[in-house]
Amino acid sequence: MMYLKPEEILSRHKKAFAAKENWRSIYEECYQYALPQRNLYDGYYEGNVPGQSKMSRVFDSTAIHSVQRFANRIQSGLFPPYKKWCRLEPGNDIPDERKGETQQALDLYLDKLAYQGASEIPISKRKLDEMVGAIGAASLKLGSMRVYR
Repeated sequence: MMYLKPEEILSRHKKAFAAKENWRSIYEECYQYALPQRNLYDGYYEGNVPGQSKMSRVFDSTAIHSVQRFANRIQSGLFPPYKKWCRLEPGNDIPDERKGETQQALDLYLDKLAYQGASEIPISKRKLDEMVGAIGAASLKLGSMRVYR
């Protein structure tokens, strides 16, 4: 297994953050139209003033409803609520004589973490953000023909 020094992790984080910043304006624009109440970059639009209307650039709710419906469909297909959609298994580092009890502990942990409704909201929020990323990618493919204006 590869271990990284803290300096290497910080350096990689800095490079990843710089690469992400190249796309910031596209993501912000996508959030303004598709999820105006959820800005993951600054928290506010229109000059960082809380309480401002975040819906000032939205003229109909097509993008908002479409993103939410798409995210819900993806979530239902990949992570069906209250169904067992994955299983954790002990790895090769666990001795064979301990795999049984380790499997029981992993099953119990996963039942409490993923299958009792605790994971539904975080997965839902993540899927919404992924859909905004898909909108950003689609807008790049359209080139100069922007569908948001």
